[in-house]
Amino acid sequence: MRRERLRLNFKDWRLRTKFLFSFLLLIFLSLAMSSVLHYYASTNLMKGMSSRSSALLLEQVALNFEQKIQEVEELSFAQYKNAGFCPMMIDKDKNNYDDIAKEQSIRQFLYKMVYSNAIFPYAAVYDRNGEMYAQFRLGSTNHPVLSGFKLSKADIERLNDKRGQTIWSQGDEEIIFMKRAMYDLQSSAYCGSLVLGVESEYFKSIYPHSEESGEIMYTNGEGELIIYNNSFSEELFLAAAAREDQEFYHGNKKYIHISNSTSDSRWRLHNIISFNQFTSYMKTIQFWLLVTFIVAFAAAFINAALLSKSITNKLYILVNRMKTLSVGALDTVIRTDGRDEIGIIAEKFNGMAAKIKELIHEASQEKLKKERAEYKQLEFEYKALQAQMNPHFLYNTLESIHSMAKINGQQEIGQSIYLLGRLIRESISRKRDFIALREEIQFIRDYLTLQGITYESRLQVKYEIEESALEWIVPRFILQPILENAIIHGIEKKSGVGIIHIRCCDKGEHLMLEVEDNGVGIREDMIQALLREEEYALTAADSGSGSGGTRVGVRSVHKRLRILFGADYGIEIRSELHQGTRIIIKLPKTGKEDIHAGDESGGY
Repeated sequence: MRRERLRLNFKDWRLRTKFLFSFLLLIFLSLAMSSVLHYYASTNLMKGMSSRSSALLLEQVALNFEQKIQEVEELSFAQYKNAGFCPMMIDKDKNNYDDIAKEQSIRQFLYKMVYSNAIFPYAAVYDRNGEMYAQFRLGSTNHPVLSGFKLSKADIERLNDKRGQTIWSQGDEEIIFMKRAMYDLQSSAYCGSLVLGVESEYFKSIYPHSEESGEIMYTNGEGELIIYNNSFSEELFLAAAAREDQEFYHGNKKYIHISNSTSDSRWRLHNIISFNQFTSYMKTIQFWLLVTFIVAFAAAFINAALLSKSITNKLYILVNRMKTLSVGALDTVIRTDGRDEIGIIAEKFNGMAAKIKELIHEASQEKLKKERAEYKQLEFEYKALQAQMNPHFLYNTLESIHSMAKINGQQEIGQSIYLLGRLIRESISRKRDFIALREEIQFIRDYLTLQGITYESRLQVKYEIEESALEWIVPRFILQPILENAIIHGIEKKSGVGIIHIRCCDKGEHLMLEVEDNGVGIREDMIQALLREEEYALTAADSGSGSGGTRVGVRSVHKRLRILFGADYGIEIRSELHQGTRIIIKLPKTGKEDIHAGDESGGY
């Protein structure tokens, strides 16, 4: 739906706007595509260069790192070899003096390891029985990783399996651990285990710390992260390890992960570089791309504006003349300078305007004649309906009066004759087309009183009249045809007591008059026929019967209301077979001043 609306809006644009928009869109897309392709090509080139540079850096760092690892391992080996406590740890025939000498020798070794080498804040020796001798450098005892470290039995067994090879394990971002089993050089017998806490900064110093180089981390042969800068570095490594691709996302940033192994495959180095770090070199390229784009787009805009203006100036004249014609200026003529396509359109437009003027004049004359003829026919029908009294009603009423004269005396007969005379005077004598609703209600009261004489106890009438509605002006003679229809076609054909409800309601801006009966009801097709506009004309068949006359009355009331007040007013019929019918008349609230104003202007 939205795409369809945009398409329609584009069709409504002026031709100059279409030219300008289309040309600018083409230029914009071309420049944007060229800039984007250039930017991504440059980015990929920089990414490739950074990847190669990172690989070379890792290769050099790996050599230096391997050298430092070897230095630490050789240093630890030389120190415990020269300490000479290994045979004491193996001797089974030792006495208490030997134990004291062994402990002193171990303590001296540990003290020398910690205070003679700045990179060892912690050193510990485990004898063959698992007893631990530890030495902390001053200030390191509170370090949580060092104070809580202890070799487990499984760790000692694992060191034995390595046969003197070192095992490096993780501590935290500041401390890592080097562990190895110790053997007597003479007998090659196992004498214990050595654990050294090594400051990780010793290894971090071999590579540059900068944003361009990114994060460099080290893992051991088991893939355990050993050396890293901080907790964020650890998060980056875990995110990279979870992806097989070289590129990955962490948070909202993109990273590149490059790794390389040492020559002995015991260590693997990882370099993680933020994508933004090497794209920072693209800022200069981005600036000049933007400048080029703006200059080219501005030049294209000026060119498109001049081109579209030269094409559409004549079309603007044509459009303005068409707008003038659309508001009723039928004498509009377009003068053109040439015989190009626009000139031909202007010539045809002038001929069309003259033809439209002629057709509008003819149509208005025909419409005026038709309206006059329709109203005269409707007025004739309405006057004829006012002038007549249904013979069926008159005959029955006179017969009732005659019977009552024989049975009940002259008082009721006189009353009946009086009401009949007043009803006839209301139907025939008055010339006004509009009366107060109070007068219309009094008229139907007289009418229904006489009908009550005819139908005796078979007819009951209930009134629900709002006092505020009685003073409003309504068209004369709009309720009697509805009531006659209810009695003849609804109640007369039904056995039992017939009940008619008459309601008059003030609904704010409208008056609602309702006539409801409990008669036999009306079929839906008959309701449609009564209200269908093509049925309004009085046919010979309709005028020839009482029932037909009633149908003409209902139709005439409906059409008269729609002519007087518009299509929002008229009659609504709701009916159910064998249940009854409800007819609702909707009227505007009209006062005497409105009627007089209508009369002065030639109204009804």
